[in-house]
Amino acid sequence: MPYSHILWASLWWGIAADAVARAANFVRGQARNNPGTTPPTATRLAEVWEDLQTMKQTWWAAAKAFDEASRDELLGIGWALRLNNLKVSCSEAAPQIVHRALQIVGILGYKNDSPFSLGRHYRDVLSASIMISNDRINAKSASMLLVYKDQP
Repeated sequence: MPYSHILWASLWWGIAADAVARAANFVRGQARNNPGTTPPTATRLAEVWEDLQTMKQTWWAAAKAFDEASRDELLGIGWALRLNNLKVSCSEAAPQIVHRALQIVGILGYKNDSPFSLGRHYRDVLSASIMISNDRINAKSASMLLVYKDQP
């Protein structure tokens, strides 16, 4: 389980990162068309960039801590909770990030032959929260929290 949750989180981040990169290219194109002005979409790009970096730090910190943890630590409830939270938070963040990138790109995000196409990105990240149900993971975490005694 630890490997899969970390791997999935990084994969979803990668999909979201590519969507944001496409949105950034779109905004740069707008800026080139109107030199000396900042496109209105640039503000949205800055906001989604922040969310993308937060998502990266979430899975990156979990992966680093996993590499440094002892076997006994990894077998504890605290680690199971952390990795469940990682899966749920990243599987919910990725679709939001891709959606925001789509809002920046607009209708070109729906065209498959466009360099700004985001249809595949959106489809793939929407499956993240349902392939292994977040509801099921949260229910399991709720059960663990009933016996977990450490501080959050």
